[in-house]
Formats: sequence, C-alpha cells, structure tokens
Amino acid sequence: MRGCTYVSLLSLTDAGQNKVRILQLSLTHIVGYVHNVAEDGKETDLVGIIGKRDKISDRRYQKFKKEATDRGIPEENIVNFTDNGNEITLFF
Repeated sequence: MRGCTYVSLLSLTDAGQNKVRILQLSLTHIVGYVHNVAEDGKETDLVGIIGKRDKISDRRYQKFKKEATDRGIPEENIVNFTDNGNEITLFF
C-alpha cells in the first residue's frame, strides 16, 4: 500500500446530498473530500487530512493544500486542529 493513491466515491443522503471521496490513502494518512448540497441548495466543500503520527510532513501538507485549492477552497480557510494524542487532523 505504501506510495499508492486510491480514489473511491461514496454517495449518501443526510440533510441533503453528500458525496464523499477518499483522495489519498497510505499507512500514515488519509485525505478525504466531502461535497454537500443542502436541501435549500447551499453547497459546502470540505477537504481533510488525518495523520497517524504527531506531525505531517511538509510534502504531505503541500499535497493536501493542492487538493483543497484544486477544489476551489481558499488557503486562508485552513483550520488546524493539532495535538490530538497520536494524530493530527486538518480540515478546511
């Protein structure tokens, strides 16, 4: 599995329509994307990374930011939740 990227699509309905994609999957991290269209038509995008270790490498972080900007999410919308025990979670 090391060095591989897997892409899958899951669509479910809960408070509108949600599309969930796993963009990157490795032994150390997962990058995912959610696109929600609420019942009133409002659209929301979220890109997140969950890491197994205390730190995410600069290279992984840059790839994560590219995934977000490729989906039209501005870099200034980054919220960084760190020091959650043995993992780091970053969400836009």
